[in-house]
Amino acid sequence: GLKETYAVKNGRVYVIDGPGVLTACRSNIAVLYCAKWFYPEQFEDLNPEEVHREYFEEWIGVPYRGIWAYPLIGG
Repeated sequence: GLKETYAVKNGRVYVIDGPGVLTACRSNIAVLYCAKWFYPEQFEDLNPEEVHREYFEEWIGVPYRGIWAYPLIGG
């Protein structure tokens, strides 16, 4: 099963909500999450969750709620 895979054994499993992050303009947000996960030193100042929140609240006018990507990113 999955628990025997390298990714699970080494804490390298990442999840992004498809409809909430990957569609339309939001696919750019998925790239930000991946950049932060895979290259944290190069993107120290990047906070994809804040960009995601701004997109929801400022651009499409809906509250940012829930967990859209895992593991969570603190900024």
